[in-house]
Amino acid sequence: MRSSARCRLAAFLVATAVVHAAFGERPAHAQENPAEADACFTAAERAQPLVKQKRLREARAELEVCARDVCPRIARTDCRDWLADVGREQPSIVIAAHEVNDSQDSREVTAFRAIIDGAIVIERVDPRPIPIDPGTHHLRVEKSGFGPLEQNIEIHEGEKARVVNFSWETSFVPPQPLGEALRPTPPTVFVLGALGLAGLGVGTYFELTGLARRNSELSPCSPHCAQSQVDDVRNVVRAGDITVGAGALFLVSAGILYLARPTVTAKDRSDQATFFGGPIPGGWIAGIRGRL
Repeated sequence: MRSSARCRLAAFLVATAVVHAAFGERPAHAQENPAEADACFTAAERAQPLVKQKRLREARAELEVCARDVCPRIARTDCRDWLADVGREQPSIVIAAHEVNDSQDSREVTAFRAIIDGAIVIERVDPRPIPIDPGTHHLRVEKSGFGPLEQNIEIHEGEKARVVNFSWETSFVPPQPLGEALRPTPPTVFVLGALGLAGLGVGTYFELTGLARRNSELSPCSPHCAQSQVDDVRNVVRAGDITVGAGALFLVSAGILYLARPTVTAKDRSDQATFFGGPIPGGWIAGIRGRL
């Protein structure tokens, strides 16, 4: 810190008065509020010994008074420089609290009360750093439904945002993880898709067979073919039409189920239907397990 602010003020006032008197001008400081100016220089004087004693919280409060725009320039310039120095030197802490159960699972505790050195009371602690003085401090945290916790810490100049942890031992049950969200394809889609493809294949076979028989059996005798012969060919073509239609219906149903499949988690998937297969004595086995 520099020499007494009042001494500097007196020298400044005398020099300024002489200069302005010589030119017949009114000194600018004469327009300032004397009470405000006195408060500014008083705050500057009080801050200097506080800084030397490392009582930086109190020094900062005084320097913020004399660094205001309403203060004389000679005072606020020095105070702003000193305030920047204090800001660099003053350490800070972040108080964090958690619940810990027997399995060492933990969860954050919010909205608790903290008391520093029995004097600084923070009714609702948040994650923002708390400026304190360097040295040894006693911390106490309190929360409704929990017993108070206490801790002593040693903090040094310039140490910023040091995290101080408190833990209450409780029996809370942590929420179970839901797992990764997925959209698995239901086995029903594969079943319907297989039936649809089979229907299209079988129906196409009947259609082609019916057309081939119409050309080979009915064309030569038309229009004098036996009615039984005509009905037989028509039944084959009709079977093809029905089978192709059923196959198409199965495929459309599979597509709708695929597009509308729900989003599930890994935990939910354990209840869903799954394919299984493997060797057994004398052969193989395959099937579907779970719910369709």
